[in-house]
Amino acid sequence: MPYTYVSWVRTIIKTGYATKVSEAAEAFYDANTVEEEPGKFRCPLSGKLFRDPVFVRKHIDNKHSADALKARARPLGRRLTDTRRRC
Repeated sequence: MPYTYVSWVRTIIKTGYATKVSEAAEAFYDANTVEEEPGKFRCPLSGKLFRDPVFVRKHIDNKHSADALKARARPLGRRLTDTRRRC
């Protein structure tokens, strides 16, 4: 029987992986926000320039969401990302 979203989230929280997921997401955003000069930030995934790191983060969420989701799922491992398995 596949996971429902609610049971998957409860499993993530119960096992303590929620902090690892948020840390992995922050590390991904930090790695993909490069300050070129004061007040100019670049997304290395697309090469686009922004005025603030917040805009780079929004850009990554909108344009590179698959990469961001992979980074969030990496600390979970296959066991919790495979929707066909039950814990």
